[in-house]
Amino acid sequence: MPKRINLSGSLDLGAPKTRLGYLDIAKVRSHYEERVSTGKQLRAYLNEGNRRAYVKLALGIDGARANYSADEHELGYKILHSASDEAIFDLAVSLKQSKNSQSMVKHIYDANISNLKISVGSEMAMMLAPTKFWVANTRSVWAYLLLKHDFKYRDANEELASYRQGDASSEMNYQLWKSIYPKMEEKLIELGDLGDKEAESKGVKPGKSRYIWADAIANELYERRAKV
Repeated sequence: MPKRINLSGSLDLGAPKTRLGYLDIAKVRSHYEERVSTGKQLRAYLNEGNRRAYVKLALGIDGARANYSADEHELGYKILHSASDEAIFDLAVSLKQSKNSQSMVKHIYDANISNLKISVGSEMAMMLAPTKFWVANTRSVWAYLLLKHDFKYRDANEELASYRQGDASSEMNYQLWKSIYPKMEEKLIELGDLGDKEAESKGVKPGKSRYIWADAIANELYERRAKV
């Protein structure tokens, strides 16, 4: 009988021995390496003051690798329809210089750029300052909720659905994400630790940049959730 996950609850008896045992950890590592390389390129564009190159890459226009949130929902050109390269670049500088998660989230909402809210903005922030910030998009939030609910898939799905309701630009939504974002850190670090063990058990080198590594694992978890 094939190994399966019971999506209505927790891992069933036919599941792998480890929580991440059904993931392709080599694929996770490849995703991680691409993200680390892309982050270096983004920071180089920012330091050079190359606004156009930075914006096209950071908003997923030049491929998904810098911002899966923007690419998946085709937001890049929509964002640029209402904001200039300069406005996006100035926001990026503010994100990189943010001292903590609260100020980073506040910068995103204070910029008031249409279609550039927590998912796209936090991904920009992580790629520029990967030791300080993590991504809060559908995939990473779902992974956080999955760990929060001890790998009970139904509970994670239901809570995620409640977060995705309402106007993304509203004050209520801002307060919600301001509250959720810092809570994610502990569980994403835990996810990274689980990934370390899984990688080492299969002869794969774990990622050193913990938030990018956790994001790569979350991405693969989300991709695999309906296939296992």
